[in-house]
Amino acid sequence: MKKTAIVITVALVAVAVLTAFVACVDTDLSGYGYPEGFEEALAEYDFSRGEDVDVRVMSYNILAHMKSWGGSPVPPRAKMLIKIIEETTPDVMGVQEMSSDWYTRPE
Repeated sequence: MKKTAIVITVALVAVAVLTAFVACVDTDLSGYGYPEGFEEALAEYDFSRGEDVDVRVMSYNILAHMKSWGGSPVPPRAKMLIKIIEETTPDVMGVQEMSSDWYTRPE
């Protein structure tokens, strides 16, 4: 019972943080496509949950606008992130390398 309460609490906090995050980002991504090979590469993975899986935790690097490190502009990166979240359906998600570009709604 205690484990379930912890999982629910963590999931609720994650949803609240993600909701605040999405509210700050320009969500009109219709003008952006996926990079070449992205959908094909994603289709190669099996994201189904095993019977012994209670919680799915995901970590994602959202690096943006740092060409020397392989970063790309926020909108296409956000579109890929949304697609991956839809496919993997994580219960808890963490992000790293967050930058102010995610809040500034770059065009």
